[in-house]
Amino acid sequence: MKECMKTTPVDNITVTQLTELCGVTRQTFYRNFIDKYDLINWYFDILLHKSFEHMGSGKNIYESLVKKFIYIREERVFFSAGFKSADQNNLKDHDFRLILAFYEDLIRQKTGKMRRLDFYSRCTARVPCI
Repeated sequence: MKECMKTTPVDNITVTQLTELCGVTRQTFYRNFIDKYDLINWYFDILLHKSFEHMGSGKNIYESLVKKFIYIREERVFFSAGFKSADQNNLKDHDFRLILAFYEDLIRQKTGKMRRLDFYSRCTARVPCI
């Protein structure tokens, strides 16, 4: 996927291109992913986890953030291409859901109450309700 993202907008990349480039069948692809956006979201989750590992390796907050952002910069082709798509199951919506879940969990931990932030999310962002 990253190779295709260098030259082709995400919305124009086909599963056929991906399977031919990777040497797998469409059946294998669909056994592991719902669609190409699911593949992008899966890879994003891996990058997110790795970026936090980089943050944890710093001696202080500044060094940790520098390490995280250097790592993210190394993946700029993926992030740039991935966040441009507005199609169904896209990376922007996936990232928003992760952020929303993070803050809902943080509020629950701090207050002991489960709060759904759907109302706030609809007021501040143009993403479908979850």
